[in-house]
Amino acid sequence: MRRALLALFLLASWGGACRAYAQDGTIAGRVTDPDGLPLPGANVQVVETTLGAATDPDGFFVIDAVPVGTYRLRATSVGYRADEQTVTVSPGRQSAVAFVLQARAVEAGSVLVRATPTATKSDAPVRIIPQAVAIVPRAVLEAQGASDATEALRNVAGVAVADRTEPFARFTLRGFPTDGTGTFRRNGVEFAHYNDGFNANVERVEVLKGPASVLYGRIEPGGVINLVTKRPLAERQAEAEAVLGLFGEAYAEADWTGPMGPLRYRVISSAERTGSWRDGVEEDAVFVSSALAGVPSGRIAWRVEGEVERASAVLDPGLALGGTTVPDGFNRAPFFGEPEADYGWDSAFALATLDAHVAEAWSLRATASVGRYRYDRGLMELDSLRQDGLVARSFRREVTRYRYLQSETTLSGGFRTGAVAHRLHVGLDLNRLAIGVVGTAPLREVDDELTFAAIAPVALDDPQPTGLPPTADQIEYLNVDGSGINAGLYAQERATVTLGTGRLHALVAGRVSRVTVGATWFALAQTEDTPAGLNVRDIAVTAFTPSGGVVYEPSQTLALYVSGGRSFNPIFNQVDEDGEPFEPTEGEQIEAGIKAERRGLSATLAVYHLTKRNAITREPDGFYIQTGAQRSRGLEVDVLGALRPGLTVAAQYAFTDAIVTDDALYAEGTRLPGAPRHSGSLWASVSAPDGAFRGLELSGGVFAVGPRFGALANDVEAPGYAVVDLGMTYAVRPGLTVHLVVSNVFDARYVVSAERRGGLEAPLVVAWPGAPRGARVRVTTRL
Repeated sequence: MRRALLALFLLASWGGACRAYAQDGTIAGRVTDPDGLPLPGANVQVVETTLGAATDPDGFFVIDAVPVGTYRLRATSVGYRADEQTVTVSPGRQSAVAFVLQARAVEAGSVLVRATPTATKSDAPVRIIPQAVAIVPRAVLEAQGASDATEALRNVAGVAVADRTEPFARFTLRGFPTDGTGTFRRNGVEFAHYNDGFNANVERVEVLKGPASVLYGRIEPGGVINLVTKRPLAERQAEAEAVLGLFGEAYAEADWTGPMGPLRYRVISSAERTGSWRDGVEEDAVFVSSALAGVPSGRIAWRVEGEVERASAVLDPGLALGGTTVPDGFNRAPFFGEPEADYGWDSAFALATLDAHVAEAWSLRATASVGRYRYDRGLMELDSLRQDGLVARSFRREVTRYRYLQSETTLSGGFRTGAVAHRLHVGLDLNRLAIGVVGTAPLREVDDELTFAAIAPVALDDPQPTGLPPTADQIEYLNVDGSGINAGLYAQERATVTLGTGRLHALVAGRVSRVTVGATWFALAQTEDTPAGLNVRDIAVTAFTPSGGVVYEPSQTLALYVSGGRSFNPIFNQVDEDGEPFEPTEGEQIEAGIKAERRGLSATLAVYHLTKRNAITREPDGFYIQTGAQRSRGLEVDVLGALRPGLTVAAQYAFTDAIVTDDALYAEGTRLPGAPRHSGSLWASVSAPDGAFRGLELSGGVFAVGPRFGALANDVEAPGYAVVDLGMTYAVRPGLTVHLVVSNVFDARYVVSAERRGGLEAPLVVAWPGAPRGARVRVTTRL
């Protein structure tokens, strides 16, 4: 694949050299607000051409390969009025222009996002990135009343819920599972995804699909999920929000932002208490975030942000259904856990960002962050269905701490070689992660070996809490102390040439990563991650991961692309029977697609072939072996924007064929768990800009998921389902809005995931049911 990527790059450069006689020019400049603060991600377009660029983090832009002539240049940014200027381009020269955009209110129903996604670590607009990128903007999140990552990501093709065994969901991307310490990012920075993460300061959600090791180092091959937070604004605003829902849900939020002398600030806080339609399951959370930004000069901008969260919940061990299949008409309310088997989460995160314009077309970005995460979970397992009809259970408690130190420095700039315009990004990042785990549980001795003791069983048809074993009866069975470093040097080069009325972009990137892990595991009883005894794990991996692609823009509304990339991910949570570590997993993908934008509507069609090697499989005795290869291929469609004024849509469809291709235990063709073959959604919002219904917006949609298996054994299939949600927003007066969402209108009875336990002698299906019909009212007021 490396030769193919190099050939693509040389072909694009050769094509540009053949046009060297054209002596095109360059347009460069900056976009700021009235206070002189930069507007990152603003779009600058040469009107009636395919030429354009997005501003970098300090507001600068460069448009290369512009033919000689006089043009109208248009700058736009969400929340600001558009501006146009006339510019004349001379042969071989750079024309300078500066835009100052005035703030304005964001139009209702405005959902199209053309701004640069931070997940790609580049200043390129989505249209010329040779990879599928899905964005769920704030307008869609608010219209749907999204309250967690699951409700946000159901708008993205190729993302599915794998299971919901904690107060948060685990996902699959293009058929492959996410990683708790790699897949999820906040403003491009890794965080421990052991709580939902979808907090009050989230502005939008981005999904970069396919292998992303060239940007992030170790990662699973399915992609990256990035949560982009709200930034300080130049205009003073204060907003309060209250939400009430069925089943005891109550939520309050306050958001303050504006200027503070030469600086900008933003403070967001929220508190919630969530009841549940499941007996005995509830959650509480408090969250506070703050951000401060400044521009000490026209060439330097900085931002400091931080957030803290504390949450607690009663853990839901699932719904015991008995038998070997998911029955129709099951009762979704019974609770098979214990109120004392809870989940506590504490987190603190801080990020500092410095952007500097170091030369005419070059900028430098440096970030540093620290994160501390702690979760204390009481794990209740439903093990089997006994002969007397009772559900056997076991319990253990784990306290886990994560500590992150991360930094990254990126140099970005542009230059020309003849008629070829180049955009180069070079970055160096360092991520240090320390982890500690202490586990306690009641143990018993069987055949001279310690194993987890069963606790009091409960009835299948009427479970009642029995209480947990006294703390004195629980023994420390697990102690883990470890740390690791993920460091990398990467470079990304995009070459652009003009071909007739269109443009050709060739992208080549590569990264050298060094991952080291040192950890000591001591276990009195065997767990799914480690054998009993002392286990020292030392891992050191050096990997080179390339990626590349070609994008052709025949017009300013259409782009065709093809790309390829690789990923790798060292395995340090699991070892083999002898306690030895496994080889890193390796992913490789080929993708092709079409991206279109027209009059406020954007669409992406992608087809891909993605493989994963060195997959591990758990044997019946509980140990893992590494012999596997897996493959996912499919088709995805993402649509977002306005069909006409007042009518917006967010739609997606995915066909995912994810199977085992080589495994010591499972036959070729076995389907990967948590990966439905078919899934899709359609959401539409209709608003009246004037007339008798001015201020009213009606919305609704359907979310459908096909059948999927809960485990590689393919022994239990969760049936497909479709739910319908409806929403209504009414602006009572300027600054006061009421929003109503009714979810699962037809009260569809379904399960999010299901798995089989207990073996052949005492089989038990454990499932996590979806929510019944519900309603949520939100009142928002400007203060």
